[in-house]
Amino acid sequence: FEDLEILNLDFSRNDSISDKSITQLSQTLLNLTLLKSLGISFSKSPHITDKGIFKLSNSISSLNTESLKLVFIECPNIRENGASSIFQKLKNIPGLRKLNLNFSMNPNINSNTIQILSESLAVLPKLELLNLNFSECSKIQDEGISKLFSCLRHRNLGILALNFSKCEKISNKGI
Repeated sequence: FEDLEILNLDFSRNDSISDKSITQLSQTLLNLTLLKSLGISFSKSPHITDKGIFKLSNSISSLNTESLKLVFIECPNIRENGASSIFQKLKNIPGLRKLNLNFSMNPNINSNTIQILSESLAVLPKLELLNLNFSECSKIQDEGISKLFSCLRHRNLGILALNFSKCEKISNKGI
Protein backbone atom coordinates (compact mmCIF):
# COMPACT_ATOMS: atom_id res chain seq x y z
CA PHE A 1 0.00 0.00 0.00
CA GLU A 2 2.94 2.35 0.42
CA ASP A 3 2.68 3.58 -3.19
CA LEU A 4 -1.01 4.52 -2.95
CA GLU A 5 -1.88 8.00 -4.13
CA ILE A 6 -5.67 7.79 -3.72
CA LEU A 7 -7.49 5.97 -0.92
CA ASN A 8 -11.26 5.96 -0.36
CA LEU A 9 -12.74 3.88 2.44
CA ASP A 10 -16.40 3.60 3.39
CA PHE A 11 -17.28 1.91 6.67
CA SER A 12 -20.75 3.44 6.97
CA ARG A 13 -23.49 1.71 8.95
CA ASN A 14 -21.12 -0.81 10.43
CA ASP A 15 -21.68 -1.73 14.06
CA SER A 16 -18.41 -3.68 14.11
CA ILE A 17 -16.23 -0.61 13.51
CA SER A 18 -14.81 0.78 16.72
CA ASP A 19 -11.92 2.85 18.04
CA LYS A 20 -9.71 -0.22 17.70
CA SER A 21 -10.41 -0.29 13.95
CA ILE A 22 -9.60 3.41 13.65
CA THR A 23 -6.36 2.93 15.59
CA GLN A 24 -5.28 0.22 13.15
CA LEU A 25 -6.23 2.37 10.17
CA SER A 26 -4.35 5.32 11.66
CA GLN A 27 -1.17 3.29 11.94
CA THR A 28 -1.49 2.25 8.29
CA LEU A 29 -2.01 5.86 7.17
CA LEU A 30 1.35 6.83 8.67
CA ASN A 31 3.08 4.66 6.04
CA LEU A 32 1.27 6.20 3.06
CA THR A 33 3.75 8.96 2.29
CA LEU A 34 2.67 9.33 -1.36
CA LEU A 35 -1.04 9.70 -0.58
CA LYS A 36 -2.55 12.70 -2.40
CA SER A 37 -6.24 12.01 -1.77
CA LEU A 38 -7.92 10.45 1.26
CA GLY A 39 -11.62 9.82 1.75
CA ILE A 40 -13.02 8.06 4.81
CA SER A 41 -16.62 7.55 5.84
CA PHE A 42 -17.74 6.20 9.20
CA SER A 43 -21.35 7.36 9.00
CA LYS A 44 -23.73 5.84 11.52
CA SER A 45 -20.95 3.97 13.29
CA PRO A 46 -22.07 4.13 16.93
CA HIS A 47 -18.92 2.70 18.48
CA ILE A 48 -16.53 5.39 17.30
CA THR A 49 -15.56 7.79 20.06
CA ASP A 50 -13.12 10.64 20.62
CA LYS A 51 -10.40 8.11 21.48
CA GLY A 52 -10.37 6.79 17.91
CA ILE A 53 -10.78 10.25 16.43
CA PHE A 54 -7.69 11.49 18.32
CA LYS A 55 -5.63 8.71 16.71
CA LEU A 56 -7.06 9.44 13.27
CA SER A 57 -6.42 13.18 13.55
CA ASN A 58 -2.77 12.59 14.47
CA SER A 59 -2.28 10.35 11.43
CA ILE A 60 -4.07 12.72 9.06
CA SER A 61 -1.93 15.64 10.20
CA SER A 62 1.23 13.76 9.20
CA LEU A 63 0.04 13.31 5.60
CA ASN A 64 0.91 15.57 2.71
CA THR A 65 -2.44 15.06 1.03
CA GLU A 66 -4.06 17.53 -1.35
CA SER A 67 -7.62 16.24 -0.94
CA LEU A 68 -9.35 15.15 2.26
CA LYS A 69 -12.91 13.92 2.74
CA LEU A 70 -14.14 12.87 6.18
CA VAL A 71 -17.72 11.76 6.75
CA PHE A 72 -19.05 11.19 10.27
CA ILE A 73 -22.81 11.53 9.76
CA GLU A 74 -24.81 10.63 12.85
CA CYS A 75 -21.89 9.50 15.01
CA PRO A 76 -23.20 10.57 18.42
CA ASN A 77 -20.16 9.41 20.39
CA ILE A 78 -17.85 11.85 18.66
CA ARG A 79 -17.81 14.72 21.11
CA GLU A 80 -16.62 18.29 20.82
CA ASN A 81 -13.03 17.34 21.72
CA GLY A 82 -12.82 14.66 19.04
CA ALA A 83 -14.13 16.87 16.24
CA SER A 84 -11.96 19.75 17.45
CA SER A 85 -8.86 17.55 17.34
CA ILE A 86 -9.44 16.84 13.65
CA PHE A 87 -10.15 20.48 12.91
CA GLN A 88 -7.02 21.66 14.77
CA LYS A 89 -4.79 19.20 12.93
CA LEU A 90 -5.94 20.43 9.51
CA LYS A 91 -3.55 23.37 9.79
CA ASN A 92 -0.69 20.85 9.67
CA ILE A 93 -1.58 19.97 6.05
CA PRO A 94 -0.41 23.10 4.16
CA GLY A 95 -0.78 21.47 0.72
CA LEU A 96 -4.51 20.79 1.24
CA ARG A 97 -6.48 21.97 -1.80
CA LYS A 98 -9.83 20.19 -1.37
CA LEU A 99 -11.59 19.68 1.94
CA ASN A 100 -14.92 17.93 2.44
CA LEU A 101 -16.19 17.51 6.00
CA ASN A 102 -19.55 16.06 6.92
CA PHE A 103 -20.48 15.90 10.60
CA SER A 104 -24.22 16.29 10.06
CA MET A 105 -26.66 15.11 12.72
CA ASN A 106 -24.00 15.20 15.42
CA PRO A 107 -25.49 16.57 18.65
CA ASN A 108 -22.05 17.48 20.03
CA ILE A 109 -20.82 19.88 17.33
CA ASN A 110 -21.15 23.43 18.60
CA SER A 111 -20.00 26.99 17.93
CA ASN A 112 -16.65 26.44 19.64
CA THR A 113 -15.96 23.51 17.31
CA ILE A 114 -16.78 25.66 14.27
CA GLN A 115 -14.49 28.42 15.57
CA ILE A 116 -11.62 25.93 15.85
CA LEU A 117 -12.30 24.79 12.28
CA SER A 118 -12.29 28.43 11.14
CA GLU A 119 -8.87 29.03 12.69
CA SER A 120 -7.42 26.10 10.75
CA LEU A 121 -9.09 27.14 7.50
CA ALA A 122 -7.52 30.58 7.83
CA VAL A 123 -3.99 29.14 7.56
CA LEU A 124 -4.45 26.71 4.66
CA PRO A 125 -2.83 28.67 1.82
CA LYS A 126 -3.71 26.38 -1.09
CA LEU A 127 -7.34 25.60 -0.25
CA GLU A 128 -9.48 25.88 -3.40
CA LEU A 129 -12.55 23.76 -2.62
CA LEU A 130 -14.40 23.71 0.68
CA ASN A 131 -17.51 21.63 1.32
CA LEU A 132 -18.85 21.64 4.88
CA ASN A 133 -21.99 19.85 6.02
CA PHE A 134 -23.12 20.44 9.58
CA SER A 135 -26.86 20.08 8.99
CA GLU A 136 -28.91 19.26 12.06
CA CYS A 137 -26.08 20.10 14.46
CA SER A 138 -28.37 21.76 16.94
CA LYS A 139 -25.70 23.37 19.15
CA ILE A 140 -24.17 25.57 16.44
CA GLN A 141 -24.99 29.21 17.14
CA ASP A 142 -24.34 32.63 15.65
CA GLU A 143 -20.85 33.01 17.20
CA GLY A 144 -19.48 30.00 15.35
CA ILE A 145 -21.01 30.96 12.03
CA SER A 146 -19.78 34.55 12.36
CA LYS A 147 -16.23 33.34 12.88
CA LEU A 148 -16.48 30.97 9.91
CA PHE A 149 -17.87 33.64 7.58
CA SER A 150 -15.24 36.11 8.75
CA CYS A 151 -12.53 33.59 7.87
CA LEU A 152 -14.06 32.72 4.51
CA ARG A 153 -14.44 36.34 3.40
CA HIS A 154 -10.66 36.56 3.13
CA ARG A 155 -10.27 33.35 1.13
CA ASN A 156 -10.07 33.02 -2.63
CA LEU A 157 -11.95 29.74 -2.98
CA GLY A 158 -13.02 28.39 -6.34
CA ILE A 159 -15.80 26.24 -4.87
CA LEU A 160 -17.61 26.76 -1.58
CA ALA A 161 -20.53 24.65 -0.33
CA LEU A 162 -21.92 25.11 3.18
CA ASN A 163 -24.83 23.20 4.65
CA PHE A 164 -26.19 24.33 8.00
CA SER A 165 -29.80 23.31 7.38
CA LYS A 166 -31.88 22.69 10.50
CA CYS A 167 -29.29 24.42 12.69
CA GLU A 168 -32.03 26.40 14.35
CA LYS A 169 -29.83 28.48 16.67
CA ILE A 170 -28.31 30.29 13.70
CA SER A 171 -29.99 33.60 12.96
CA ASN A 172 -29.47 36.63 10.73
CA LYS A 173 -27.01 37.90 13.33
CA GLY A 174 -24.59 35.06 12.59
CA ILE A 175 -24.73 35.45 8.85
